Amino acid sequence: MAPLDKTLDPLYYSIRTNNLNLWYGAFQALHDVNVQIRNGRITSLIGPSGCGKTTLLKCFNRINERHSYVKTSGETFILNKNIYDPDVSLIELRKSVAMVFQRPNPLPVSVYENIVFGLKLHNPRHKLKRSFLDETVEKALTEVGLWKNLSDKLNTKATLLQLEQQQKLCIARVLPLKPDVILMDEPCSALDVEGTRAIEELMFEMRNKYT
Repeated sequence: MAPLDKTLDPLYYSIRTNNLNLWYGAFQALHDVNVQIRNGRITSLIGPSGCGKTTLLKCFNRINERHSYVKTSGETFILNKNIYDPDVSLIELRKSVAMVFQRPNPLPVSVYENIVFGLKLHNPRHKLKRSFLDETVEKALTEVGLWKNLSDKLNTKATLLQLEQQQKLCIARVLPLKPDVILMDEPCSALDVEGTRAIEELMFEMRNKYT
């Protein structure tokens, strides 16, 4: 692939890779990938099924490394920090680089608990006041356009929502951790035309706040 453009300020980009390669065992899935993804933009990866789009996305928060047979080489920078540096915390990286998957995957708990799950996971419970959690839930649901419809259904089990609402909830769930980048792996593939339009409009509205 084309070499990186080194004439621009690195902070101009949220994500950069330099000769990124990845192997699943003996199979090489990525070959010398060089990409530059600008801050605050919607960037699409287009290609046939199986060409490595999802694999590349999972490199950006190192989720691929959950599998012991995965090996990578090259460099990946998030906000000008090499994510393979020894001082990088995977927990902090995955807070900064959130991911929304193809099919909605809300937790089998209430709408409210889905939104605050990340906060409870990363903070001592005694430091999370109920008023703060309530405000966080309202803010996240408002940002994805769900507050009006779900404000009186916060105790409803999230898996009972419509698919479009479930996917919006999955997006809302990552917002309280204040990510810099949100990776979306075909987030509309399980939705109908109207649901797809709703998610695409939401992405457009959020484009200046996140990459």
